[in-house]
Amino acid sequence: MKENSVSASPETKKTESTNQSPALNPPKPSGLINTLGTLLPFAPLLYEQFTGQKIPALTGTLAEMNSALIAMQLSLSQILNNQQQL
Repeated sequence: MKENSVSASPETKKTESTNQSPALNPPKPSGLINTLGTLLPFAPLLYEQFTGQKIPALTGTLAEMNSALIAMQLSLSQILNNQQQL
């Protein structure tokens, strides 16, 4: 007489192990995207080098937003330092 054992098939086990949330395993950027992300900060330097023109300084709204972000960063770093001293 055959026993009726309940075991998960390999397909069921596979879906259970890969059924994780995307937050735990974010997709890694491809080689091209990763390379572009690494080299993008140097784009202004390359522009200046090849064209001989300087990139104008930030003015107006962008400059105000930049200075506000810098001030917030400074304030948060001071708060962090004060918390570490406590």
